[in-house]
Amino acid sequence: MRKKKIILIIVAVLVVAMFATGCMGNTNAMLMSRLSSLESEVDSLWQEIYDLQDEVYYGSWEEPGFPEDSAEPSIGPLPTPSQTLSGDDYADAVAALGTEVQAAADKAAGVTVPATYEESLSLYFEMKSEFKALEYEIDALDSRMELDYLSGMLAGEDYRAYEYQLEQMDDQLDAAKDQLEIRLGIDD
Repeated sequence: MRKKKIILIIVAVLVVAMFATGCMGNTNAMLMSRLSSLESEVDSLWQEIYDLQDEVYYGSWEEPGFPEDSAEPSIGPLPTPSQTLSGDDYADAVAALGTEVQAAADKAAGVTVPATYEESLSLYFEMKSEFKALEYEIDALDSRMELDYLSGMLAGEDYRAYEYQLEQMDDQLDAAKDQLEIRLGIDD
């Protein structure tokens, strides 16, 4: 009798284990299926976000009265170095570029916020093109200085000093652009 009870208990445990295993397998399959569908939904939402960002950035609105050319204007080619500059010439070039950067930062700080978002966006892209042009000039001068430094035509102390000044100008442009974005309500 006792042997029968033990066998009955073992059979009951095995039956319960089989059902539990079958249910868990089914639950895992359901969870994996749901996870897969959620992943594809997230992917499609990200694609929608990217499409909307492109639409905002490139200005492809269907609203009447919105200027079609409000997308970021194209920038001309990078400035090319005309010749090798000496240490004094670099000092003059860095000083002149610093004056331009300060003027652009002051202009951005003095911008009055337009009444509509579309006008703000158009103004932002106009100012951004000026910032980009100055960033290209900074990069071109930096590259020219680096080549002269590597070739031994520019002293190491001068190179580091000019490099530091150019980094400061780049930081000043970034700060001015960030402040302009905040004032105009643009999230770039």
